[in-house]
Amino acid sequence: MIIKMFKGIVELQIKEKVFRYNNLPNIKIKRLDCDLWGSSLMVFYVQIYGNYNEIEHALKIISNHPAVRMIEYTNYNFFTLAIIHTKNIIPCRLAKENAIYCESCLFNSYNYNSNVIEWNVISSKLNISDFINLLNANGIKAKYKKYNKKRIDTEYLTFFQENIISIALFEGYFEVPRKNTLANISKKLGISEPSVSERLLKAVAKTLRQEKRKYGLISLESFLNFLYFFSK
Repeated sequence: MIIKMFKGIVELQIKEKVFRYNNLPNIKIKRLDCDLWGSSLMVFYVQIYGNYNEIEHALKIISNHPAVRMIEYTNYNFFTLAIIHTKNIIPCRLAKENAIYCESCLFNSYNYNSNVIEWNVISSKLNISDFINLLNANGIKAKYKKYNKKRIDTEYLTFFQENIISIALFEGYFEVPRKNTLANISKKLGISEPSVSERLLKAVAKTLRQEKRKYGLISLESFLNFLYFFSK
């Protein structure tokens, strides 16, 4: 059996008001992965950036959140790696259970300027439809929004952009110290050096935007609100 997958946007309506916290430590959180833990818990694998004292303070605040059950962590030179065990985060659990691929993470999709979250997902049309019905049945107002194909085309690397960034990596252009030049790479590709430079910069910028959308850094306040909005 072959099933065609579709990319779409699930719009989630947030009913609750955003909590504003005072004097939170100035740290940033990056989600690495999440997974189901039994029938009623989830785990989030995150990196936390900040100085040691601020991170310790942040971990205490997170551990006191009613949705959090346990935190395991280890410190590195520039960040802390933490495993946060939480109550069910309903949209995330339903996505995992219903073969929904999260093209952008709900973890970092919330915008304080709106009460609507646009969550980019990929799956079959039937799966997405069932997923939205499940979200609504669980008290989370959701609807499907068709993805603009032009927007998809501008977000993903073209064949040439992917090829040129791969060649630059292979040729050592991004190494320190640099092992090759744009002039040599342009000769191998048979195109001008300015053209290679422009396309390489566009490819790198597009790759960074993709990574930011999927795994962008969020504030502690955003993370606490994320837990508050969606835990059960």
